[in-house]
Amino acid sequence: MRITTESAMTIPNRIALKTRASNKQGGKPMITEIAQIDVKPGSEKDFEAAVAKAKAAFGRSKGFHGFELHKSIEKPQRYRLMVKWATLENHTVDFRGSENFTEWRGLVGQYFAAPPEVEHTETVLTT
Repeated sequence: MRITTESAMTIPNRIALKTRASNKQGGKPMITEIAQIDVKPGSEKDFEAAVAKAKAAFGRSKGFHGFELHKSIEKPQRYRLMVKWATLENHTVDFRGSENFTEWRGLVGQYFAAPPEVEHTETVLTT
């Protein structure tokens, strides 16, 4: 049996190593945009299809590293869009000031029940 360096580490040390490795991108932590989006009743499937179409607009954006769309079980008209960006400015300046953002809003905006609530986070621990 071959023991790798990581497998020989204690669990807390493996978690710390994994956290540092997964959080770093060029020495800086990745930023996650979390948008809570409530959609109009009955528009859930159309909204999901529109987000799938908007994938291309995100893909062309500077600093974009992927996204996930989560649907609430308890509140089926509530979604959380989690977008990975290299920097905060890639979202707040580069994307928001681009035609890609205009395309995104053109595809999905009609389904919003209210303006999305948006915040940004950085990962501090991954297990």
